[in-house]
Amino acid sequence: MSQMSTLHKPADISRRPGGQASLRVRERYLRHRSRRRSLGDRGITAIWLGVGALISWLFVVGFSTLGH
Repeated sequence: MSQMSTLHKPADISRRPGGQASLRVRERYLRHRSRRRSLGDRGITAIWLGVGALISWLFVVGFSTLGH
């Protein structure tokens, strides 16, 4: 088995496999695709949490300035 560089994506992962692709190539593509989707969900969750924290902080600052 040849050594693959971890810095570059292999060409068969970045493209959608065709009808003549082997089962191993198709499985690798689907694993990569599902991994990318789960990272996207985590990113969206992180954005929502950040926006919520910012809005909460603005309310706290706003109400504390009204009290003075």
